[in-house]
Amino acid sequence: MPIIQHADQEFHVSHEEEEKLNQFQLITAFPDEDLPQVIKLLRNHTWQLEPALSRYFDGNWRENLEQPPVPARPPTPITREDTPRSATPFVVTQSGLVPRLPIVKKLPIDYKERFQYIGLNKRNEEFSTHPALFVLLLLPRIILKLGMGILAVLWSIISFGFNTEGAKEDKVSRLPAMPDEKYSEIEDDLDALLGENSELGPLISKDSFNQTFDKCEGGFKYMLFICLGNISSEEAEKVDVNSQRFVKHILNDPSTLDILKENSDNLLVYMRTAQSSEMWSIAKQFKIKYTPECLLIGNVLNSADSMGGITRMSVLARLKMGSLRKFQNSLKVAMDKFNPEMVVNRSEQEELKLARQIKQMQDQAFEESLKKDRIKEEERQRAEEEARAAEELALKKEHEIAVYKTVEDLQWLHLCTKLIVSPEETQDSNARGSLQFRTPDGKRLIRKFSGDCTLKEIYHIVKCHLFLDTMSSKQEDILKSLKLKISAMKNDDEKLSFKSGDYTDEKVMDSAQEIVLQMIDDELCKWYKNEEDYEFDVDFELVSPFPRYRVPYDDSIVVRNTPQLWPNGSMLVEYLVSDSDDE
Repeated sequence: MPIIQHADQEFHVSHEEEEKLNQFQLITAFPDEDLPQVIKLLRNHTWQLEPALSRYFDGNWRENLEQPPVPARPPTPITREDTPRSATPFVVTQSGLVPRLPIVKKLPIDYKERFQYIGLNKRNEEFSTHPALFVLLLLPRIILKLGMGILAVLWSIISFGFNTEGAKEDKVSRLPAMPDEKYSEIEDDLDALLGENSELGPLISKDSFNQTFDKCEGGFKYMLFICLGNISSEEAEKVDVNSQRFVKHILNDPSTLDILKENSDNLLVYMRTAQSSEMWSIAKQFKIKYTPECLLIGNVLNSADSMGGITRMSVLARLKMGSLRKFQNSLKVAMDKFNPEMVVNRSEQEELKLARQIKQMQDQAFEESLKKDRIKEEERQRAEEEARAAEELALKKEHEIAVYKTVEDLQWLHLCTKLIVSPEETQDSNARGSLQFRTPDGKRLIRKFSGDCTLKEIYHIVKCHLFLDTMSSKQEDILKSLKLKISAMKNDDEKLSFKSGDYTDEKVMDSAQEIVLQMIDDELCKWYKNEEDYEFDVDFELVSPFPRYRVPYDDSIVVRNTPQLWPNGSMLVEYLVSDSDDE
């Protein structure tokens, strides 16, 4: 019986209880200091994992571990009718009889190391290498072998006397004490035993035991588990003759191959030799002592370790291998017994799978619908943002145009003030000339200029008269036109200047010359912050008709040096027409 040591405590458990404790530790990964309490928890639940795990994950599992003693009660008299005639491997539930079958478990990841130790803690190396312990371990085995040898000699004397030339029976091969690291694969063993063209090889599953286990458990398929002895050893005494005969004369028989092929969709064959570490570990789990051994495994309702019975991978039958007929009959009987349950389980699984697929398709369609709605919403938001940005850009551009036109009008208005403050005539009458200008609508402007006046200044003076819409050179007329222009700009929605409440029409018209000039300067400083000189632009040309001469817009040429204009000249105002105006 295994002994689990923890600090100064010792716990005596059976092999099955030790396996349950290892499974509990693998699932919960409880710390080492909780080992005594975990053992109490498992004992309180009679070493049943399901209720113990449920209690552990509740969070308050450490409470009430010490169960109160159960009061003694008088024994219930058992009558002859109440006495069970025989033990039954079934548990009665509301759904009927649920068989109690041996449970099959997957190999742990560390199965190679797991079968080398007993309990949760490894043995003390110093204690395990003690000579006395080694002798104590070997002594029962030596005594057992001596006793078996003596019994074998006595049996031979009784049966055959001392004559050793009689027929020698085939010995039964036992499971090896340890796996062989140099074992050969089952495919190579079958090729050596049956030939490379054998039909049995393709029917053997090449997956590991855990992979085959998952396929059979998830798909509700049978697993034909076959544990063989050494069938390919070069040493004759190590060859398992029974395993060779079972493979050659039973498994490789055409009728057996037909049965395996017929059930290949619902039956997986897992066959290995016991020399491999994987098969050896599984054989230890199944407590197999001799080879060959054949088991039928399936995922069926099992009442073991469960009150109501749940589907578990279980050993359905230990197949007979004495002859071909016995093997085939036992296989058919076992499969016929559990086929209805397996078919129902597969049908339910297919229904669940179909329902899961439908649910997945519905979820996928819902996700795609959400994705499309999200894309539409993003496109709508993007369109709104683009429209908002375009609107803001248009407003900004419109404002910039309004500012530009406002500044342009204020600059011309400021330039018009020079018509008032600058005298038209000079004291030297020989230094001035008279120029006449005609507009396309028939208006005429006659103004005297100094000989040092540039042609560009002449353009500006003509533009100021056109801007104020007056052809008079009198200061009072020009001042009145300035006041009217200020009122017009104030009432123009496309212009931004003179919008203050102080600039009423009455106040502007009644203001003196100095106040009007100050109004213009204040508005210009408000809207034009650039310290550089403003570059004026005119939208007309001055042309002398006879002979035709276009007056250049030049600041370097004075009128005295222009014979076409000096001292007396007549010019026409021709407006320039841009391409956009034509369109």
